Amino acid sequence: MRWLPPVTVALVLVVFAPWLESAFHTPKLVVLALGLLLALPSVYRNWRRLPVPMLVFASAVGLSATVNGAWSAPSTAVLLVGALAVAAFSTFEVDAKQTASIIGAALLVVCGLTVLQTFGLFIFGASGRMTRSSTLGNPDFVASAVAAVAWVCWPLRPAMRIALGALVVLALSFTQSFATLASVSVAAMFLVARLPNVRRWLLPAAVLVVGVLSLGVFDREPLRALRGRWYLTQVVTPHLLDAPLAGLGPGAIELNWPQWELDLWRSRCGHDAACVQAHPEFPFNGLQNHVHDDWLELWLELGPLAAFALAFWFVRRLRDPGQPLVMAALLVLISRSLFDFPLHRPADWACLALLACWRADGTRTAP
Repeated sequence: MRWLPPVTVALVLVVFAPWLESAFHTPKLVVLALGLLLALPSVYRNWRRLPVPMLVFASAVGLSATVNGAWSAPSTAVLLVGALAVAAFSTFEVDAKQTASIIGAALLVVCGLTVLQTFGLFIFGASGRMTRSSTLGNPDFVASAVAAVAWVCWPLRPAMRIALGALVVLALSFTQSFATLASVSVAAMFLVARLPNVRRWLLPAAVLVVGVLSLGVFDREPLRALRGRWYLTQVVTPHLLDAPLAGLGPGAIELNWPQWELDLWRSRCGHDAACVQAHPEFPFNGLQNHVHDDWLELWLELGPLAAFALAFWFVRRLRDPGQPLVMAALLVLISRSLFDFPLHRPADWACLALLACWRADGTRTAP
């Protein structure tokens, strides 16, 4: 059953159902849930390998949904299935070359479609930057999952690795994602510092990749994006201690946002509509599903126990000196989660579950 984790992740990356209202989110969550069910025999045989911090996180999700009257079933499902998939896949042994081939094929589809969409093909009725949504529904979602999982394709033959790597970098550039530029830069700096023996060719390669990604965001406004993120933070920070034990419930951001945003503007302008419209942050107002900061959102929705449990799992995984590419992939997800919400998407949880197949004790075959 070594094939199960990479096959599950590959299917999650490429599957979508245009006839559904939630054409991307729901099919991917269903595939990940099926992969979790098929992993149960491995969990039964190798239950000692289950990561306790991830089980604590999953328990915190269930507790928060149980004790809060207002919660979102889709948000709960993603967090619960994702965390349990990471725990279950941690019990697997995987073959690095087989995994690279399977994930490489999926990336060929995802990134190839992104490039074609950039030139106006298969755009599915979208417009502007949103045409480059590939099989994940949003260019940022494409960039997030691809940048996190592409690292496992290193065992491919050199020619295939270079060709696929060029396609991946080109597709990431076309998504025009600031968070991807930041997260890949963090991973690149880590690898340059961590692997001095190959720094002679790694440093120019890292500069080239970051340079290409920088060209992708050249015509966007980074300061405006940062101001928008800061506005979202200002709306939610007054409520960090509203429910310090189990949080406000999965999906609480979307459910409480209208009232929280109204409270912010009343504290600034009272009932003066002219003051609101004249404020420089007025263009950022509007209903939000996420804060674009996963750690802040997890604290609010699930409580500090969940946030600390997940952070502890990441820290344990990052302590393995023998898995530099897996560590780089994890750094991509961690750094991106400060500007985005990958931990609220099934595709990113699937990628994280695949990375969990390399245990921190170094006993797995690793890229």
